[in-house]
Amino acid sequence: MFRFQYHLDSHEQIHYSHIDPNIPFNEGDDVQTIIQNMATIQIEAIQDTADQLDDNLIQQAVKQLVYAQRIVIFGMNPNNLIAELFRRKMASIGRIVEVIAIGESGIIASSLKSQDVALLISYSGNDGGRDPLQLIPLLQRKRVSLIGITSAGDNYMRQMIPLTFTISSRERLYKKISNFSTEESILFLLNVLFATYFAQNYRKNFTYKLNNSIALEEARRIKQVYIKE
Repeated sequence: MFRFQYHLDSHEQIHYSHIDPNIPFNEGDDVQTIIQNMATIQIEAIQDTADQLDDNLIQQAVKQLVYAQRIVIFGMNPNNLIAELFRRKMASIGRIVEVIAIGESGIIASSLKSQDVALLISYSGNDGGRDPLQLIPLLQRKRVSLIGITSAGDNYMRQMIPLTFTISSRERLYKKISNFSTEESILFLLNVLFATYFAQNYRKNFTYKLNNSIALEEARRIKQVYIKE
């Protein structure tokens, strides 16, 4: 039976469990063990991200988002799939966010202006010759405001984008079962950005979302009655 042993450094020994986020369960583990281990690493990923968030950086980023003419997100899958959840939340309060499809990043980047904000997501943050990192020089020449999301360490993204947030960085690039911790970390960070954006104009956003939800539910009820008849 294959079993993977995970060794923690001194920081992780204090803050985190012995469960390896790369291989959180082993061959032969029962369902309850898998459930509890998955819950543990996802909770730890959220707390790890929260511990590294800077209030001032969050406020700076949200200020840029509030005043942006366009908000676009550049990344590769599965990060773009996670970004779609953020896009939908923002749409629920009337704010349009574009998640750029793979293959269209260059066209969209060329269309952006100084009033726009581009949010780039890259776990490694190091390959300046590939999307989305290769877009940074172009976006900087066009004076687009940039927000980065990447792993810990002195990588290319962090060197190029001062306003960069750190996601949980305990996963390896390749030797892992899946991106369990990374996905949870990115989603949490985007949720914090959405929640802080929402709070900037709380009553207006809450009223908009409530009225929109009521209108949508009323339309659904009408359709359901029509189908029933």
